[in-house]
Amino acid sequence: MLLHIEEGVTINAVAAPDRRRVLAVGCIIKNIVVLEDLHKILAEADRIVVKDSPRTGAFTLFESTDKKDLDELWGSLTLEAPAKWFQCMCDGTPALYVYVRGCKRVELTNHHGLSLRCSLWESDVRICDTEKWLSWFDERGMSGPRREVEAMRAQEEQGKRDWDKWLGAMPKAVRPIWPDALGQFGRVDIAPLRAALESDMPEEGGRILALLEWFGSGAGPWSGFPSYETAAEKLLLDHSTKAIVTAIESTRLSAAQTEGAARLFAGWSFLTQRPEDKRDLPDSLKKVLSTNRRSGSW
Repeated sequence: MLLHIEEGVTINAVAAPDRRRVLAVGCIIKNIVVLEDLHKILAEADRIVVKDSPRTGAFTLFESTDKKDLDELWGSLTLEAPAKWFQCMCDGTPALYVYVRGCKRVELTNHHGLSLRCSLWESDVRICDTEKWLSWFDERGMSGPRREVEAMRAQEEQGKRDWDKWLGAMPKAVRPIWPDALGQFGRVDIAPLRAALESDMPEEGGRILALLEWFGSGAGPWSGFPSYETAAEKLLLDHSTKAIVTAIESTRLSAAQTEGAARLFAGWSFLTQRPEDKRDLPDSLKKVLSTNRRSGSW
């Protein structure tokens, strides 16, 4: 039997285990999340196996036929049925396999302690109480889920510190317009930034030094850094190498300015756009830049 959803869109109703539980999301048909279905299976279950991933050949982390483990598994799950379909991009880890009288009835995967994927539904579901969920693994000697969550939290905290540092070093003329210039995926429209800088700092050397300070205040990596940091690099490359060198030699550089200069001259953009300019840098400047261990041989 075919179900007609909208003009030009049909699905095979036999593919849906329960026709009352299909939901149209755009032109895609998804099973509605019914949390009680999972609860019923866990209530009947008599065995659980936990593996380090849902992939073939995964290592078994835990196995139990104790009803207490299954009851506490459901107790650890504070779930929120989604208003809209979503799925995490990763496979999930670990993977939990629930059995009833020797038959595998459901597969669950943990996604960063934030969401759960269940083989009963196509959408993931949000975990409302991460701590309760992680504790179930902790109490059974599986530390991986908590380590992952703690590493993610540490990364998020570091990301906030890096962002605050970047904003703090930003030239003051750029700050009011930065939110509007920053687009999706870290892309930055530098045209309004350029205009604001030129208006606020008409002297070229001053602009260059401010941009070096900014470019030297990034997250740290020179490769694999947040894409919004290229805004400072692109604005610096508006200026000739000679003008940049003149600005650098006009003052004693701060640590951030030295970092910015080394990062600029050792960067892929400079080396590919101006391959002849590196060898023409003054020896005195090369000596300063060589103090940065990442800038390579000058």
